[in-house]
Amino acid sequence: MSAHETISALTYALIRDACPAHAEAGEFPQNRVSNFIEGQVSRMPDHLRLPMRVLLWAFDWSALPSTGSRFHRLPHSRRKSRIEAWKSGMGVQRDFVKFYENLAIFGWHVERYERGRA
Repeated sequence: MSAHETISALTYALIRDACPAHAEAGEFPQNRVSNFIEGQVSRMPDHLRLPMRVLLWAFDWSALPSTGSRFHRLPHSRRKSRIEAWKSGMGVQRDFVKFYENLAIFGWHVERYERGRA
């Protein structure tokens, strides 16, 4: 599994739902924001980084039984329902989604601010 593919798909889905007008207008710097998130995860201490990678793997593969595909291969509408399922799941699942949601929205706003200054 490529963590990059899953982080990218998750990032895009989260931003698309949080800021739909900007995501639809093509103003979304998907690669830079997902790279930002990957960088944040890679800088975590070892005792946090490994569990986050395991959760990312579990999140990606958890879609397979109900959809026939892993999360990163789903269309947006199905990604959204998988995210919602994890948001309403156990505490660790909710925390996992919230972690990525917060980083995605923060990274997106940083990118918008940086583009505005350029």
